[in-house]
Amino acid sequence: MATSLRNPPGLCEVCGVYVPFNARRPSALHFCPGKRVVPRMPGSPGRFDELLAKFKAKRLADEDLDDDENDEFGALLKQYRDRFSKERLKVWLERAENRKAIERLAEAGRIVLAKYDDVLPAEFANAVRAQFVNQSLETNAPCTCFLWHKRPESWGHRFADLGLTKPTGEVSGMTPFWDNLDRALPARLAGNFAPLNRSIEFPKPKLDTLVHEMIHWCTSPEYDAYTRKIEGNDQALVREGTTEWLKCNATGVWGTGGYKDVLPVMQELIRSGVITESQLAKAYMAGVEVAGTVDALIAGYHAHLSGIAQRATSSTQRLLFSQINDDFRFSVTKRAAEFRERVFQAFLPLGVAQRASTVTNAPWLKYLTARAAGDDDATAMKR
Repeated sequence: MATSLRNPPGLCEVCGVYVPFNARRPSALHFCPGKRVVPRMPGSPGRFDELLAKFKAKRLADEDLDDDENDEFGALLKQYRDRFSKERLKVWLERAENRKAIERLAEAGRIVLAKYDDVLPAEFANAVRAQFVNQSLETNAPCTCFLWHKRPESWGHRFADLGLTKPTGEVSGMTPFWDNLDRALPARLAGNFAPLNRSIEFPKPKLDTLVHEMIHWCTSPEYDAYTRKIEGNDQALVREGTTEWLKCNATGVWGTGGYKDVLPVMQELIRSGVITESQLAKAYMAGVEVAGTVDALIAGYHAHLSGIAQRATSSTQRLLFSQINDDFRFSVTKRAAEFRERVFQAFLPLGVAQRASTVTNAPWLKYLTARAAGDDDATAMKR
């Protein structure tokens, strides 16, 4: 017997097809091979699940269903919206299109936790796990706390939207911190407190970039507030140099990312003991002794720059004094006023005894001594 209106949904007794229907108002008829007419809604859960699985597989491979299947799937989706809503499918599609970023962010989160889990506050470590490490394509939750700018113009416009000037050269990522959640759009945030009010944004989901940005995402509010008011190269050191050093320390690979100007300085400061690795990680991620750590870094940085300047000056002095002492072509009367000025500027910082031992050429020593006493170039040349 075929299924009648009074029978519950089940398999057609003639052809074996699953026949769901509304017992009062069937929306269509099931024409089975046995020529028996059975009330039935279009499609079946089995066919819907089959097309859904095929649709997902196609989308993950960046392909589409053929036109007939797509039309059928659309009709079934409308019928079974209680089982798999359009909104849920939209979320799934978003996650499928961001699959590579989700996977890379999970890997970046694992790298950061493997190195700094014992330093991060529990709420930050748990946020990394919940937002990035433990994500899957099948969850119903939309993508939050990251934004993949797949179109170059979207990435370029993002800086203007944030009121920033796009730096010259390649910019591979940024992590804005948001006080006003509405301003973060189109990025979606997971909360209105750190770190859930931050979005990792990038044009390409490169692992090296994402580990760097994940460490920014884990910055303690205390460290962020203290270093934000610092300016110029000092700020570049304590905000980007420290982040790049912590990234390289976590990955075990050095010099693969950007910030090639400040990373070597950070390496030297850590190596020379200005601060320790533990001090840096605790200040940056846990907000422990932030002022002392940052101030020590800046003082060490300035001492480093001063040392470079002194070495450059010493090198220049040695070259100039070698020329005027040993090469007759550099006699005081044969050189231009600009050259004599350079020699004088190198001579001036020397002490009285050091001047006599350093400049062995008598005419030059007479000229330089007169200049040091206050004579101008023309007067000193007449002596």
